[in-house]
Amino acid sequence: MREVKQLILDGDDAATIESDDLLQCERAYGGLYDAENNRFGFRYFPGDDTQPTWDFDLSRDDIFRIAVGEMTQMTLYRCKDDRCRCLVPGPEWYCTNCDNPNDFA
Repeated sequence: MREVKQLILDGDDAATIESDDLLQCERAYGGLYDAENNRFGFRYFPGDDTQPTWDFDLSRDDIFRIAVGEMTQMTLYRCKDDRCRCLVPGPEWYCTNCDNPNDFA
């Protein structure tokens, strides 16, 4: 997240337009999805098919707090579809992995 924070501070195009190009690495990708509200979405792949993917919804301030170690935990919700196992940022979050809206525990 330190690199993401720096790209935001630098005004890099990947941080200022809605896309998933802000972070691209082996196990994660994401970027700005709501420019008006400064909301960033990221997906993490643990690299093990038995582990769920994690979706994060972060504000600009959340990213900055993570980058400096002030934010070290967050709550994720597991999709109720046992076949999916995806973890998402909120109970009303739409699960794109299994196309399952508003159905989280």
